[in-house]
Amino acid sequence: IYSIAEKAYQNIGYKNQSILVSGESGSGKTENTKYMLRYLCDNYAINKNLASKIINSNFLIELFGNAMTIRNANSSRFGKFIKLYLDNKNIVGANIENYLLEKSRISFANTHEKTYHIFYLLCKNRAKLEKFNIKTLTDYDLLKKSKYSVSIEEFENIEHLINVLNQFEFNETLQDSIFATLKIILELLNCSGKITLKTTLRNCSNEIIILGLDEEELFNKLTTKVYKVSHELIVKHLEDTDIIVNIKTFCEDSYEDIFNTIINKVSKSLGSKTDRYVGILDIFGFEVFDSNG
Repeated sequence: IYSIAEKAYQNIGYKNQSILVSGESGSGKTENTKYMLRYLCDNYAINKNLASKIINSNFLIELFGNAMTIRNANSSRFGKFIKLYLDNKNIVGANIENYLLEKSRISFANTHEKTYHIFYLLCKNRAKLEKFNIKTLTDYDLLKKSKYSVSIEEFENIEHLINVLNQFEFNETLQDSIFATLKIILELLNCSGKITLKTTLRNCSNEIIILGLDEEELFNKLTTKVYKVSHELIVKHLEDTDIIVNIKTFCEDSYEDIFNTIINKVSKSLGSKTDRYVGILDIFGFEVFDSNG
């Protein structure tokens, strides 16, 4: 992998280069991508600060975009294309493009897998996030179903997460909005219908205020459907089964929003862009199950 990274760098004078990292789940795509990224940054970044930021960006993106699967303890559940921009012979900036985030993992993870690492980090460090009154793992339906107790030390340190967020200039307001969104997602996925939803939103009033939402508007959004017939708006009150579907969709979209916010914020702080680059494309690992969804 080092010789492939070096060859891509040496051939940049000929034309832009890209490295495709592919393979089935658990084959090592994510780790190989990190090794090549570190190799290129350590050897050719214009300064140590930029090299550090590019390497640390990987930690942040994996924390929010990776999860434990049957085949892999740290599986990327999205695709990413990283461009390392060069000016003469130095890497002067980078950009990250993401695609196909596995949103369904927000509302469902089978007993042999886990959802995204960030949720477990929050619960294990809940005492250090007093503002959000986060509960234990066993209090949340999304987290307690997993039979796996294996953890990854890198993704358990809340101080490291805060330091990296600060490095990428996530101010306190933006950090609070991320944590508030994660807390609301966990709470909403415990709801079984209209009655429990009402109670949950009341208990999440602090997070709703942080996100600039209105409790009643959010409740109506999740429990009703509005039709337009001619020039008249008709409001239909949904049954609990449809409300649960709405909640899952809302949670999935909310998570995708903060994931995209993180990717965009990180990319903007990774130096400057040029016409010359070495790209690394880390694609999905695909599996064949007895029953495919």
